[in-house]
Amino acid sequence: MTATATPVPTGDPVPTGDLVPADDSVPTGDPVPAAVAAAAARVLRKQLDAEARTALTAAMAAGADQPPLPAEAAADADATWAGALRSAVRRAVGAALADSLAAAAPAEPAPEPAGPLCPDLTTWVEHIYVTTFIRRLSQTQRWCPSWWAHAEAIVRLQALWQTWEAARLATDGAGLADWLRSYLDPINPGLLGPDGPFASCTADRHSEPAPLPVTAPPAGYWTRD
Repeated sequence: MTATATPVPTGDPVPTGDLVPADDSVPTGDPVPAAVAAAAARVLRKQLDAEARTALTAAMAAGADQPPLPAEAAADADATWAGALRSAVRRAVGAALADSLAAAAPAEPAPEPAGPLCPDLTTWVEHIYVTTFIRRLSQTQRWCPSWWAHAEAIVRLQALWQTWEAARLATDGAGLADWLRSYLDPINPGLLGPDGPFASCTADRHSEPAPLPVTAPPAGYWTRD
C-alpha cells in the first residue's frame, strides 16, 4: 500500500521561502552579536532537524493504513502538511533564539557598596553629633562652637565620624552598640572634659588654644653616638 500525506490542521498561515538560512546567520529585527547569532543558528539547526524527523515519522505512520487520496486532495494535503511543518519550525526558531540570547546575556552588575551618609566632617558634627549626643555644658563638660579651630577636637571628631559611618553599615545589628561602647564613650570624656581641647572656651566664646611649650634640641643631639 502506498503511504500518502495526511492533512495536519493548523491555524498559522503557510509561509514561503526557506525554513532555515543556509549559513549560520539568524535574521532578526535588532542587531545580534555575531557570536550569539552563530551559536543560536547551530542550536536551531539541531532542533529543527529533530522537529522535522518527528513530524515526518508521525505523518507517515498515520497515513500508512489510509487509502490513496485523489490527486487534487493529495496536493491539498501536501500543502497543509508543509504549512504545519513551517509553523512548527517558526515556533522552534523563536524558542531556541530566545533561549540562546538569554544564555548569552551579560550578568547583572554587582551593586556598588554604600557610601558615607555625611559627605564631610562638618556635616556629621552639625547634623549628627551635636544634635544626638547632647550634653549639659558646665565646668566639667566643655564645648566650643568653633570646634574646627581646635586641632585635637578635629582628630577626635574625625575618628568618631569615620567609625560611626562604618558601624552604621554593619549587618549584624550590633554595629552602633559596639560603636557607642568602643568609640564614643571612651573618646567623649577626652573631647569634652575640663582638661580637653575646649578647656578655655565657653558656649559663647572661643579661646585660641596655645601650643605646649617646647625647646629645640641641641645641635647634633639626634646624631651623636
